[in-house]
Amino acid sequence: MAQGRCLCGALAYELDGPFSAMIHCHCSICRKHHGTGFATFVVGPVAGFRWTSGEDKLVRYRSSHSAVRAFCSVCGSAGPWPMPERGIAAAPSAGFDGDLGIKPRATSLSAPRRPGTTLPTA
Repeated sequence: MAQGRCLCGALAYELDGPFSAMIHCHCSICRKHHGTGFATFVVGPVAGFRWTSGEDKLVRYRSSHSAVRAFCSVCGSAGPWPMPERGIAAAPSAGFDGDLGIKPRATSLSAPRRPGTTLPTA
């Protein structure tokens, strides 16, 4: 079981594997939301997702017709977002401590990379 939290600790959650993916996304919305050249997410089964504290501190923002951004209302850190309709939960990989046992295997191809951005390889 992987334990995650936001920068200030107000959001705390657990996500049990098996993890199905770790994805680098470099779309313009992820870049703006995370303040970097790309964002890295881990995906697992929604049945393995649990809030341990702070669900009431999570804010959701509909950033497009097909996506919602979740973040902590206290510190602004990107947060997890369970998607029961798809059977998955996604969370920023940086919110977890330790090795998740999975390496990035995919890159979102929804938008061109920002010039000069090099994505790490597995």
